Amino acid sequence: MTRAVAARVSVGGVMATRLATMLVAAATLFLMLALWLVSPAHAQKAKEKTPPPPPLAEKMQATGKLFYLGISEGMEAWLHVAPQSVSMFYVTPNRQAIVVGGMMGAGGKQLSETLLSKAYLENAALRQALKDVKKNPETALVDNQLLMHDFSGQPKSAQLWQALEQSFSLSVGQKGPVLYAVMTPGCQACLALWRALTPLIEADTMHMKVVLVAIPDTAEEKQAVAMMSDPSVGSTLQKMSDDERLKALRKNYMLAEQWRIQHMPFLVYRDVSGAIKLLSGPPRDMAALYADMGLKPVGEGAAP
Repeated sequence: MTRAVAARVSVGGVMATRLATMLVAAATLFLMLALWLVSPAHAQKAKEKTPPPPPLAEKMQATGKLFYLGISEGMEAWLHVAPQSVSMFYVTPNRQAIVVGGMMGAGGKQLSETLLSKAYLENAALRQALKDVKKNPETALVDNQLLMHDFSGQPKSAQLWQALEQSFSLSVGQKGPVLYAVMTPGCQACLALWRALTPLIEADTMHMKVVLVAIPDTAEEKQAVAMMSDPSVGSTLQKMSDDERLKALRKNYMLAEQWRIQHMPFLVYRDVSGAIKLLSGPPRDMAALYADMGLKPVGEGAAP
C-alpha cells in the first residue's frame, strides 16, 4: 500500500471515528431531551403555560385559581378552585365554549377522576388549593365529587359512612344496628319509613340517625330547624342556638350536595357481614331490609 493510500485510509478512519462519536453524542442528547420532555416537571410546566380559554379566563380567574388538567376525549380539562367552591370544566375544540361537570367513559369509568388523580399527584399547588377549601369552615355548597375525592384508596362507601358520622343527626334509639337516614321535612316517603321503623326503635333493636337536609332559605329549612329543637331529639342539639342549628343544617345540605344524594329517604347501613350498603329512595321490601341488617320485625323475636 502506498503512502498516499495509507494516508487516505488513516484520515478516513479518523473521520469515521469522529462521525461515530458525534452520532453517539447526538443520540445521547436526543434521548436526554426526550426524557426531559416526558418528565413530570416538564409536563407540569407545559400545563402551566397552557392559557385558559376566554370563557374561563373572563369569569373565573378573578374569583379563584384555574388548573389545567390535560386532554380527555379531545377536550381540555380545567379545574376552578375558589375559597367556597370547586368546579370542573371541559373546553370545546374551538376554545369558545365550556361544558360544566365531570366526564364518564364506557362502562361508567370516571374519566374526570382519572385526570384529577394524576394532576393531584403532580401539582403541589393544586393539592394545597384543595386542602384550603376543605379547611374553610364557611365553605358553601361545593360543586361536585372532586372535593370529596379521597386519594387514600378507601372505598367511597366507607368515606360516606365517615362523612355521616361527622354530620349533625337526630339520634333515635340507643341499641341495635345503626341506620343513617338522610331525610327532608315534608317528605311523605320519609314519613312512611319512619312509621314503619318506629316499632323497632321503640323496642331498642335499631339505632336510627336521621340526617336532616333542606334547601337553604326556604320554609322547609325553617321546619327542619324547628324539628332539631324538639326536646325529643337529644341533649346535644338542645344545647345549640337556632343559629348553630341553622349552620349544622346547611353543613348537612352541603354533604348531600357533595355526595349527589337526591332521592329521599337515602339509607346507609351495615349488613350482617359488616359491609356498608346504600339504598336510594324508599325501600321496596322492608322484610329484605330487616334481614340484611340482621333484624326481625317486632313480635317475631329479637335480633340475632
